[in-house]
Amino acid sequence: MNIGRLRRALTLLAAITSLAGCAGTHDGADGQFQRQVKRAQECRELQDRLVAGQPLTPERADEITQAMSAAGCSTRLSSQ
Repeated sequence: MNIGRLRRALTLLAAITSLAGCAGTHDGADGQFQRQVKRAQECRELQDRLVAGQPLTPERADEITQAMSAAGCSTRLSSQ
């Protein structure tokens, strides 16, 4: 095998390895996105259970915010 063919073979091998790495990274990002979506849904369900149709007073909003923070969820509540 001459130097030119060897160089092309190594370049092709490096490109394939790089592309395989990209595919693995994409799958990991998709899995992370799915976990984030699931966590957001869990936090939303927790918020719905905590509010449970009760009037949202400033005190109640503080209680809900504290409970959700303890569970690792962020909140956006506004008492009116």
